[in-house]
Amino acid sequence: MELRKLQKSAEALFNDRCDIKRYRFEKNEMGISNAVLYDVYNDVMCRISYLTSKPNEETPTAFKTELKIKLFLPIEYKIESGDIFTVYRNGESRSFRGASQSRVYSFHQEVEVIIYDKNP
Repeated sequence: MELRKLQKSAEALFNDRCDIKRYRFEKNEMGISNAVLYDVYNDVMCRISYLTSKPNEETPTAFKTELKIKLFLPIEYKIESGDIFTVYRNGESRSFRGASQSRVYSFHQEVEVIIYDKNP
């Protein structure tokens, strides 16, 4: 019972919401497999965290920043590498793709994500 109380306390930090989608392959009428994006979970509480791993670098042609992004989720959800997350924060949405396997801890799970430019 104490573990559930601690999990609820951790989930109180989840101030964002997200929808989770996943690709699956379906054959069309000609027998060709196509990747189709489908909904897995909707309106999941989460928290997105942005970290820079080192200072910005300036090159002659560009300004380079290395950004690490983590998505924190409750442990009840089965997350796979490559899942697409649409995160809603302050009335805006941003899409990310899972770049790692989910790491499940006692109270939450973490997934490293990258910015996903396609609009799922």
